Amino acid sequence: MKFALNLILFISTYSLFAQSQLVVEGFVQSSGLPESFKEKLHLNYSEFILTDTENRYLLESAKVSRDSWGKYVRIYGQLLPNNEWAFDSEVLTIDSLEIISYQERNTDRKPLIESIMYGSFPDHDPIKMKGQIVRNKRPAPDIKYDYLLITKEPVTYNNPPSGEEFILIYEFPLTWLDIDMINHFEHFIKEEIEIELLGYLGSGYGENLVFTTLEINN
Repeated sequence: MKFALNLILFISTYSLFAQSQLVVEGFVQSSGLPESFKEKLHLNYSEFILTDTENRYLLESAKVSRDSWGKYVRIYGQLLPNNEWAFDSEVLTIDSLEIISYQERNTDRKPLIESIMYGSFPDHDPIKMKGQIVRNKRPAPDIKYDYLLITKEPVTYNNPPSGEEFILIYEFPLTWLDIDMINHFEHFIKEEIEIELLGYLGSGYGENLVFTTLEINN
C-alpha cells in the first residue's frame, strides 16, 4: 500500500510538472543543429534557437520559421527532458509565439569588454572595420556566429590553415556581447546601413577569421 501511495504521488507530481508552462523571451536565431544530433535527441524540428545573453532554447516546433528569424519574441511552451546531446541548450516545445518589441536593457559591458581585451587579446589593439551586416546560420548551437560582416575591401589572410599562401576575405562571422547588441545588428540589417565596428579579428571555429565585436561606432 505504501508503494502504491508513493507511486501515485510521483505520477501526480510528474503530471503537474509536465503541464507547467514556461514563458521566455529572446531573439530567434538559426540553431545549426546537425541532423545526426536531431536523431540522437529524437527531434523533428529545432532548426531555430531562442537566445538571450545567458540562455539558449532549441525550438522544437513547426510554429517557428524563417519569418521569425532575427525577431524578438515571447514564447509560451514546455521544456523537454534535458539531454547530453543538446549542446548545453534546453529543448523547448511551443504552445504559442508572438513577436514583441524589444526594450533596451543597457547592461554594463565594461567587465566583459575588459575580459576580452586583457584575457583573449592582451597583446593587440582593437581595430575598426566597416561593412554591412547579414544574418548567418550558426555552425552549431553553442557557437554564436549569428551574423556576418561583409566588407567592400578584402582582408588578406596570410598562411591560412587550408595551406594557401594567402586568401582574400570579404565576409567575417561576428560575435556579439549581449542582447542589446543583437537588437542593434537587427536594426542595421533592416535599414541596410553600413556600419563601423570596433573589435578584434582573430581565428575562430572552422578555420574562419572571426570579428569579436566590442563596440558599434554608428
